Amino acid sequence: MELFRFLEESATKSESYFQRFLAKEDLARVKKLLEMAKTAENITNFLKDGIFIGWTKDDLRTHELKPAIEPLLVKIFEFVKSEPSQEIDAQIMQLWHEFHELRLKTLLHCL
Repeated sequence: MELFRFLEESATKSESYFQRFLAKEDLARVKKLLEMAKTAENITNFLKDGIFIGWTKDDLRTHELKPAIEPLLVKIFEFVKSEPSQEIDAQIMQLWHEFHELRLKTLLHCL
């Protein structure tokens, strides 16, 4: 999965301590999402559980990310449950960047 490789590289090679730290946390979240998708009975349960896995501190502002996180979770679910394809992988990366941008804006407003 391209997202997994991207986060691994960011966690080890980013010049920013903050980016390395966040990438390590995100890597753990993506691993968890992949496992959750494997065992999820349906997309509805996966979305409900996948949204609140610590995307923001104590998930207090995660609801603000819902417009960006839900499409990402849908694609991750699709990636796990169907034949993985480069097209889905590329869509996941695009959705990740959109989500990440919104999350950084949300986190900055917390400061």
